[in-house]
Parts: sequence; structure tokens; C-alpha cells
Amino acid sequence: MAITISGSGITSANIADGTITNADINASAGIDGSKLSGLSFGASLTSNQDIAHNTVTKVLFTENFDSDGAFTSSTFTPAVAGQYQINTYLRYGDGTGENLVEIRLYKNGSMLNLSTGWYQSASGTGTVVLSRVVEANTTDYFEVYTKHKRGNPTMLDEAEFSAYKLTGV
Repeated sequence: MAITISGSGITSANIADGTITNADINASAGIDGSKLSGLSFGASLTSNQDIAHNTVTKVLFTENFDSDGAFTSSTFTPAVAGQYQINTYLRYGDGTGENLVEIRLYKNGSMLNLSTGWYQSASGTGTVVLSRVVEANTTDYFEVYTKHKRGNPTMLDEAEFSAYKLTGV
């Protein structure tokens, strides 16, 4: 590691692993993007998923992008500790009549948050959204589950799950 210090502070530094803590970086600073993390992922449902009546079921997502390898097997495990904005959206597409649907965000195998939606329409589509800021470390993991209260199996035909690390925290 090489550091140059002048009267106004550190004027240059060569840090081998790319880690910088508590630094003000001006607009002209050169930053090696390969050393920084975007800290985000996005996943979606790629085929319809049947959800049995009144049964809590894990939603099966397929990764669309993942900046840090933090998403696998429909599970998000942060690569870096901090606060994350987690978002999820579900749409049930084959119901008729009325139905109560739920999104359940799980952290480490336990329900952290619940969002419900009610639909009653001839077309039978119902959506529910959940968005939450969570504190997470690198051993935590997050999953999305769903449940509905209509009598027959109901088809989940659209779903999204994403997270990104909030900057500065």
C-alpha cells in the first residue's frame, strides 16, 4: 500500500484490495469500478406457478441480474452487511370471483413482513406488493412466500423480487 499525504490530507493512495473506509472522494477521482459493488439483484417468475389453497408456498424466481452473486435458489443473501430496500410484487392470474392473496417476506426462515391484497373481478387477476427497508448482514437470508384463500389451486402468473443496498448505510 502506498499513501501520499500533503497539508490538506491524503492526496493519493494505492490500496491493493480496493477497500476504502470513511473517505470523501471528489468528482475527479479515478475509481476502479471492478473494486466496487453494485449491491443489487433482480429476479422474476419465468413460468406460471400453481399455488395450493391456504398453503404457504415459496415463490420460485429466476435471476435476471445479480451484481454480487447474492441471489440463488430464489433466496437473497447479502454479500455486504447494511440496510437494503427489498421489493416484491405478485400477480395471480386465473382466479374467478374473489380471493385474498398474501406476500410474505421471510428473513432467516421466519416471517418478517406480510402484505395482503383482495380482488374480486370477472377477469380474476389480483396483485399484491411489498416494499421494505431491512437491516441485513452476510449470514441473513431473505425469501418470498405466498398464500391465497380461494378454494382451488390458483396460478401465480407474474412475480418480481429485487433488492439494493442503500448508499451511505
